[in-house]
Amino acid sequence: MDFWIETTEIELQGIFSTEYIWRNDSVILYQEEPDSEFAIKIDGRLLNIKLLRKVENTEQYRYSDVIFLRKGYVWFRFEDELAIKNIEARCIITLEVKLLNKYRSSFILKDYSEFNEVGPDRNRLDDLQRYNVFKGAIVAYACAQVSSEDASMRQIILELHTLKNTIAGLKTSLFLLGESTSSFNDVWLKLSDHLKTVGFSAPILVSSITEQLNSMNSLIQEYLHMKESLKSGELYDKIREIDQQIASIKGSKDYCLLKSCEEDLNSIKEAERLRGKVKGKTREYFPKGSPERLRKDELKENIERLKYIEIKVRSLEESKEKVLNSILNVEKSLESLFLRFSDQVNILIDQVREYSMEQAGGLNFESIQCSKNKLSVSLPSASKAEEMYYNLFLHTLMEHVIVNNAITNNEMILNILVEVGQKFGASEESKSQEGQLILKTTRGYYAYKTGREKSFEIPSGQLPVLQAIMSFLIKYRSYAEIEDYMRKNGFECKDYAYILYGASLGFNRLPKTFTEILYNKPEEERILEDMLWQLIP
Repeated sequence: MDFWIETTEIELQGIFSTEYIWRNDSVILYQEEPDSEFAIKIDGRLLNIKLLRKVENTEQYRYSDVIFLRKGYVWFRFEDELAIKNIEARCIITLEVKLLNKYRSSFILKDYSEFNEVGPDRNRLDDLQRYNVFKGAIVAYACAQVSSEDASMRQIILELHTLKNTIAGLKTSLFLLGESTSSFNDVWLKLSDHLKTVGFSAPILVSSITEQLNSMNSLIQEYLHMKESLKSGELYDKIREIDQQIASIKGSKDYCLLKSCEEDLNSIKEAERLRGKVKGKTREYFPKGSPERLRKDELKENIERLKYIEIKVRSLEESKEKVLNSILNVEKSLESLFLRFSDQVNILIDQVREYSMEQAGGLNFESIQCSKNKLSVSLPSASKAEEMYYNLFLHTLMEHVIVNNAITNNEMILNILVEVGQKFGASEESKSQEGQLILKTTRGYYAYKTGREKSFEIPSGQLPVLQAIMSFLIKYRSYAEIEDYMRKNGFECKDYAYILYGASLGFNRLPKTFTEILYNKPEEERILEDMLWQLIP
């Protein structure tokens, strides 16, 4: 049996952020489609039927629980296509509205057609915040899996960023110091060979970047030559020579006569305008044969005879301007080329990532264990000390976010480190070699953040799960910063860092730029849906 719910544009934005319907007052369910601009059609199997309360003398029901949504069980009905476009426009500019694309195929108009109704039963979950945090952790883990890169691809992306940074450094060196201190051709050649060895192919893009590098080389040489000319005084000498020529011409008798004639002619023209103004005309010319008319004709002849002087002065001034603009023009060309190059490298990075994701395996949640009150991660390849510390950290982080209903901040991070350190320090695993290194690393970070130490160290080449935890601690505000930090430092377990990131925000606050990667892969989306549905007992 299906039910209908009246809704609003604002509530829809919230639903596309949280994936559930929850109101302070009971939700009113209709058996017939309501005559409203927006409505939601709910499959009855999403509801706990025991909680339905019929409104007396009506065909309506009250429902006092949360309604968790699942694709294929819910449809969003709009008045017309314009209403759909409006909600899409609103959702695009709101970072947290991440589920629009997922449910777009469930949009219907008033003349909707029936859908197949299939799916399992579901149960009730009281604690929305706990559900939100659990879901955030699992979705973040899924994002890490579908965007994972093998060691070779991580190295390529790191080299692309190195190339991009090398170019940026070269740009700064050129424009500020006027000299080249970096070589990027060696970086590019090494990277090109690496791309070929892993089987990645983007010939058009690679050719375009190579062409831009060649153009950049040529322009840089021209720019450096001009800078050197400026330093040595060659350009200043040329400008000084032009200025002297202009001064010589302007000091000549003919130039002075030309300016005097132009001034006298303008005086006569002004007198003509005044004569015309008296008679209501634009201009009243002096009659033929009058002294003014004869003088005007004489002045015109002199100006025509001497105008070559002004043309010569203008030509010299243009030459001077051309010299002054020569360096500026090359700088502008270089600036444009640097921007185009950066864009091309960014496109190549995106293509490498896409290629890497195509090579990656599908979603696998075998290492995730969920119960109503706890989410744990099995780490078979990690040491026992790492696994214990990681799960202690994860559980403590989740409880802090759930209890405080707040986004993770620096103060919360430090409190969690203290609490987890005390619990872990009291365990037998903390006495192992790995346990001691974990405590040394986390305590060193705590001392650094509280100002008692000037630096801290993360073990390299060992304890990859600890590296993931530390990456989250350092860059917890942004998934992109976590990824970049781990890639630059050669840390591999991005999925474990992402679980912490997702739990620290909860699903509601995960940005759509983070989760959109999941909703372009139908098979992965189905696997994720099955996993998330298990969170609802």
